[in-house]
Amino acid sequence: MRIQNIRVRSILNSSYIADYTINPYVGCSHACVYCYADYYTRRIYGVREPWGDYVYIKENALELLKNEIKYKDPGNIYFSSLTDAYQPIENTRKLTRKLMEFLAEYDWPIIIQTKSALVTRDIDILSRFSDITVGFTIITPRESIRAMLEPRASPVKARIESLRRIKDAGMKTFVFIGPIMPGTEIVDIKELIENTIEFSDIYYFDKLNVKPYTWQSMEKKLPRFVVDNYKAFMASNYYLWLKERLKDLAKDLGIKYEILF
Repeated sequence: MRIQNIRVRSILNSSYIADYTINPYVGCSHACVYCYADYYTRRIYGVREPWGDYVYIKENALELLKNEIKYKDPGNIYFSSLTDAYQPIENTRKLTRKLMEFLAEYDWPIIIQTKSALVTRDIDILSRFSDITVGFTIITPRESIRAMLEPRASPVKARIESLRRIKDAGMKTFVFIGPIMPGTEIVDIKELIENTIEFSDIYYFDKLNVKPYTWQSMEKKLPRFVVDNYKAFMASNYYLWLKERLKDLAKDLGIKYEILF
């Protein structure tokens, strides 16, 4: 794992997900084999190392934020679009925590999406915001599949327990079930919802979004038959079928939801 400090020109950037996004790090050691951020990081930063093998720490992030927030209109801030703000390096560097401590003084709306139980470390700070939403990406109830696709992310049970703790702390919550890998059984999605339904205000569903290098990354890290199976389902009408099943499932379970494909 290569870890290094870098300096960047901006930190509070416009986003199509929210008004702004903050990415405290470049890269992510969770090493999810399907991650679309690999493509964008290659394009923006020219990185050629395998996804998951490097993390760059934006050492001047707090300095930039203190300056940029003075002249930008208040808006909601999304953590994070191209990294996980609570990936393992955050446990020692605490860069995200420092940014949150500063932002709490301004009380701009915050949206956090993570695959890490580490976010619960910051409940003391996150609870200060009057408008904050914390969500967990969970794509499967099967720990064996999680370990194969998201090798260094928190285990499924740890994410669900963290979701419960966040909800108990009075914050708004969501579960992002995506990417739903091609061929995923609807019963697995149902199980995942049933395991989290008491703690999630809304569910988001998304498909696998294939970018350049996605298949190459998978072929290097997964058994060939698994990748071939994903490709076969991608070439079929699987996601059209799935969308209708998700609508039926959401109605049966009485959940609030959005399908993003």
